[in-house]
Amino acid sequence: MNHTTASRRHLWLLALAAVAGFILVAVVTALPDPPRDDIEALTERVYWLIGTLVVLAVPLVAAAAVLWQIGQRAAETRRFPPAGAATAGRRAAVEGPAAVRRGRALQTVALVVGISSILAPLVIFLIVREMLAGT
Repeated sequence: MNHTTASRRHLWLLALAAVAGFILVAVVTALPDPPRDDIEALTERVYWLIGTLVVLAVPLVAAAAVLWQIGQRAAETRRFPPAGAATAGRRAAVEGPAAVRRGRALQTVALVVGISSILAPLVIFLIVREMLAGT
């Protein structure tokens, strides 16, 4: 697969993920606001929001996996961007320790994105569960 085909595929995946996210946000925000004294309706609304966060986390985890792989290849080959990676425009490749640092930085970003996209819905769920246990 050449760079152009891979770039187009990644752009289509990005566009699909963005459209899916917009649709999910639109659906959740279009839900009618429940009365404040109806705890079951409020709980259901919060669970809808948590579900939306979980669904939105899937493309973030996938993106984190791709970033991790690119960072790993850069660190292993000591070249950034790694050979075969699609780039926007012509740029000189960085080699040596600077390329390893960039690869490790990309892996760090991937780790932060992946972990935070998984932990955010979980933490919100646990907070809501504790709040509801107190009522």
